[in-house]
Amino acid sequence: MLHHQPRADLVQRLPVSLAQLIEDGSPCGVSEGSKDITQRRYHMQVATCMSNRAMPTRNSATVECVRLRVADWNKNVIDQFHAKGGKGIGPWGDNLLLLTTRGAKSGEVRTTPLVYHRDDDRYVIVASKGGAPSHPGWYHNLVKHREAEIEVGTERFKVRATPITKGPERDRLYEAQCDTFASFRTYPKKTKRVIPVVVLQRVS
Repeated sequence: MLHHQPRADLVQRLPVSLAQLIEDGSPCGVSEGSKDITQRRYHMQVATCMSNRAMPTRNSATVECVRLRVADWNKNVIDQFHAKGGKGIGPWGDNLLLLTTRGAKSGEVRTTPLVYHRDDDRYVIVASKGGAPSHPGWYHNLVKHREAEIEVGTERFKVRATPITKGPERDRLYEAQCDTFASFRTYPKKTKRVIPVVVLQRVS
């Protein structure tokens, strides 16, 4: 049993919980029971990093340790997505897609699992990052490079992203996301930023 508590200043620099990883990553919108379990697992991982005696005590080393664990967890979700044909994935069911973007600064190609809802033939994702004060990395990637690829079910195709930062359309789509994943209603209360919505439109 680990009794080490992660330092608050470090935890603030990390994803709020594994239940929010699918958003950068931030699956958000899992059932409360599933979310609680995932959060406990996450904080155990943080505690493992913090209690590793071989680990340097620098903040950057601790953050990097957890980021590596986050990357492993994301990879497991992606592997599960492919194994199940994109259906029935954990607590997110069929409402999970894989978004592949090009890094805004690095230029590296990265794939992120994200929850979504449909708006007619469009795919809608939300840059909530669990109510964190900053936008997720994938959002910055799409602002810089509007062309991306997504996987939905067994399909993989190119999309063009349209970020919507304010206005009635943004509000309507955000509310629709809340109808699909109730936890999104809590995120605006945690941050001063207006959480953007991104519409993904399939392109030929």
